Amino acid sequence: MPTGQQGPDRRSSTHVCRVLAPHRPDAKVVGVDPVNGMLTMAKALVPTAVLHRSTAERLPVDTGAIDLVLSTTSFGHWSDQAAGLAEVARVLGDGGRCHIAELKPARLFRRMFFRLPEFRTPEQMRLLVEGAGLVCDEATTFGNNIVLTVATTRTVRRI
Repeated sequence: MPTGQQGPDRRSSTHVCRVLAPHRPDAKVVGVDPVNGMLTMAKALVPTAVLHRSTAERLPVDTGAIDLVLSTTSFGHWSDQAAGLAEVARVLGDGGRCHIAELKPARLFRRMFFRLPEFRTPEQMRLLVEGAGLVCDEATTFGNNIVLTVATTRTVRRI
């Protein structure tokens, strides 16, 4: 993240939070997770993070206050993906970016668990992102089981 920028990590205790924060000590990390245990783990990984117990559909962040939203392997668990993306669009400032990386559950995993993540194809992700008012810069598959989506806010050209 560029100097002074901030962004929430939707799955706040993930590897992303631990890896990015040391490289950008000047960035403010805001984490959101509905599970207290995940927030506790995140606080241990990044003690300076501002953490909130909430969901993607109700981000406790001011409109336009975020520069970068990262979601790693949690998008499939959002109860209302369209509403969550609308919230992402709301909290992103001009030129803000959203990166979503989602892992398709393995066949064995899909058979073992009753409630599985809602996996979306790149085209479905593009439609969801654009439906939320974001610009889909990229929606692609890596291998057979990872979909990466990159989106930005529509910037308003000021005269």
